[in-house]
Amino acid sequence: MRHLLAQSVAAAALGILISGCSVQVNKDQAGRDADVDVRTPVGSVSVKATEQPADTGLKTYPGARLARNDDHAESANVKVNGGRLFGVTVAASKFESDDSPEAIAEFYRSELKAFGEVVECHGNIDFPGGPAAHAVCRDERSAEHKTQLAVGTHDNQRIVAITPRGRTTEFALVHVDTRRAD
Repeated sequence: MRHLLAQSVAAAALGILISGCSVQVNKDQAGRDADVDVRTPVGSVSVKATEQPADTGLKTYPGARLARNDDHAESANVKVNGGRLFGVTVAASKFESDDSPEAIAEFYRSELKAFGEVVECHGNIDFPGGPAAHAVCRDERSAEHKTQLAVGTHDNQRIVAITPRGRTTEFALVHVDTRRAD
């Protein structure tokens, strides 16, 4: 009897949650999916693909162009809102430039200093520990000859990843901002 009651309550709760959900998909000018908004009684997710650089708080390297994949710019702003419990915002854009990886790294070392001490890695970056943890380098030997610059904490970080690609340089700008319940 208790098992049946628990199943009935769970089914009713799921029905209420599903009935309170909405999904909206907006198309770009070519008719492709561009933006998605999902809303539920407990939170929301919003993905905004954009033909402009994402809101990373960093300037775009002079002369750089947004990287494209299947004629889409590789740039998006993502927001997850769990009400007062949690939230995360991710802004990311990928670019290409004809300039050297060193020139791009020098530009972003200077840009990132406005946000704190810059950590430079030639491999992967990690933010171990709690919300105030700062960046550390992991796996210093990158097969791609990638340089990563990072600043901030686990809860509010900016990362620039720079990779040589033949005669061009590919780089990504990322800003991750999380928050916890008050």
